[in-house]
Amino acid sequence: MTLREARFKARKTQYDLMAATGIAAPRISLAERGFVRLKRHEREALASALGIKPEEISWTAEATGRPLESDRVTANCELGKQD
Repeated sequence: MTLREARFKARKTQYDLMAATGIAAPRISLAERGFVRLKRHEREALASALGIKPEEISWTAEATGRPLESDRVTANCELGKQD
């Protein structure tokens, strides 16, 4: 399940997770939408706040259905090198 699905299942808001973990709500939102990769300690804190194990959440960009912004920048740089 994705982070967003886990949050909905636990009936938590992004604000609830922010209060429990200290991770800013906008960062949680960006992670849910695949714009940022969370660090290991952030993933562990969020999973703990949701009452599940970190491995129960799919943390990859594929889970959100979109590439991470950093992946797009890398791909664009690689394309530029081929010209």
